[in-house]
Amino acid sequence: MYRQHMTRFLEWLFANQRTYGLITPAFLQDLEAAEGRKTPNGLPTAHYLEHILSQKDIIPIDFVRFKAEHFMHWISFLLREKPDLAFSTCSSYRSSLMYIVHLYDVPVKEFHEIEQVLTNHFVGLKKKCNRQAAKDRSVKVTVGKDPLPFTIYQVLAKEMLCKMDREFIWGRTFMIISWNLMSRSSNTAGLLYNHMDFANDAFQFYIIHQKNDQAGDKARDPKHVYANTTNPSICPILSLGIYWLMFPVDHSTSGGRLFPGTSQYERFRKLFSQRLLNDRDVLTALENNGLHVGDLGE
Repeated sequence: MYRQHMTRFLEWLFANQRTYGLITPAFLQDLEAAEGRKTPNGLPTAHYLEHILSQKDIIPIDFVRFKAEHFMHWISFLLREKPDLAFSTCSSYRSSLMYIVHLYDVPVKEFHEIEQVLTNHFVGLKKKCNRQAAKDRSVKVTVGKDPLPFTIYQVLAKEMLCKMDREFIWGRTFMIISWNLMSRSSNTAGLLYNHMDFANDAFQFYIIHQKNDQAGDKARDPKHVYANTTNPSICPILSLGIYWLMFPVDHSTSGGRLFPGTSQYERFRKLFSQRLLNDRDVLTALENNGLHVGDLGE
């Protein structure tokens, strides 16, 4: 997400190079070094910008001349394009800027002043966005996706269990484990077999890295998952058993992962949004609970 945000920022800086002059000569030279790196409008392609950010060999922004006002000019540009832009979105853009600063090892002391100025600007921006939202009846009070209701969770698990395609067996297990661990999809995708253990009547999962424990200090406290004998369709132990029958454990190819592969979150997202949420029974259950497909997270 951060890279996607920064590609937009870099594209805007490039389009306004004559005004701000913040794009480095090294970036401009590399951009012209090969064909296919520009759009028909003469702007760098998103693919090329993402490549630059992933390689880290070329610093695209002149951070010596960069000021907080430059970033706020971009935010103002975005607000003119979309007046109902949420403050949370603007904050994610700011986080993306911090990401690129750390990505290119910009000295913290040099950027501290810019960060302080941005903090002051964002205090005013938050008030402005809130006033705008208060006047607009179409703006949702809540931010982001609605939590997945338990009733819908049961429907999704049951529907996936009834499918003949074994991909739904994988997706069902991924969803049920995420639900029981109350973890982010990225944490579920990264589970290793040596992070799992049995203790009495519970399955233990050790989550090494999570949002509220970046340093892994709480990893010694495992999360306990128990069998659900009254509702087999959402029983995590039964789900794992069926999963292992369909996807036998092979440590030589899995790298020790419970869900082997490099893009397991994307795999689940596509299964969830493109296939499961198009199922007639699932859509009916959503409608009965006053929900819309777009209201659910992935």
